[in-house]
Amino acid sequence: MTLRKKFVLTLTVVLLSFIAATVIFSSVTQGKWIHDQALAEATHRKNEAARLLGLTDSIMSERVKNSMQLLIQRGMTIGDPSLGQPVSVGTASPPELQLGGQPQANNFALVDGLRKLWAGLQLSFLAKVTTSYEFLPT
Repeated sequence: MTLRKKFVLTLTVVLLSFIAATVIFSSVTQGKWIHDQALAEATHRKNEAARLLGLTDSIMSERVKNSMQLLIQRGMTIGDPSLGQPVSVGTASPPELQLGGQPQANNFALVDGLRKLWAGLQLSFLAKVTTSYEFLPT
């Protein structure tokens, strides 16, 4: 083998080694960058989901509180609460709730009235949410 061929072969091996090292370094660096970006995005989405769940919890807690206040208010307009005779509910027999002397077991008028009221408010709330955000929360 001539000196020229040895030189070209050595130069080729050095260049190929340099190219391989560069490709490996670039792959490792890009892989780390992609991993860091994915981790940052996952953290951001987790935080956003936690924020939205907190907001939903706050809204629903306030709704339950308001519903209970309205239920108590409307119940008091019917009459003073008292306990009646035991009624069968599944395997239990709790005393029956009476409002103004009227038994409330299997009387859903008070609760259905609230449900209808809150369903209308819920539709209004959902219309506002869907115009403010790109998704409809469930």
